Amino acid sequence: MTNNNERINQTIKFLKWTKKYRGWWQLICEPGNEHMNLEMMRMLINRLAKEAFYETIFVLLEVHKDEPFMKCANDMLLKELIISEWKRGNKDGMIKKLTAHLE
Repeated sequence: MTNNNERINQTIKFLKWTKKYRGWWQLICEPGNEHMNLEMMRMLINRLAKEAFYETIFVLLEVHKDEPFMKCANDMLLKELIISEWKRGNKDGMIKKLTAHLE
């Protein structure tokens, strides 16, 4: 029961945040918005993380995945993840995942 109450409280907190920051919420949800740029993306990610709205960070990234600055970010993130897995000795697992997702 506590877990359900925590989720309800988190939802209420999130809805209050979207009400307070309507412009940011619109920006998060609107692909191609003229005000979205690299600095705005950084600021939004930091604000969402500060509030522990982690799921919304992934929504933000997906909504704006076609922005020019996102290609560089995605490329760098992929390389960092590969390096991390390689250092852990998981090169075989990484290669298996990579080949499984190629279409």
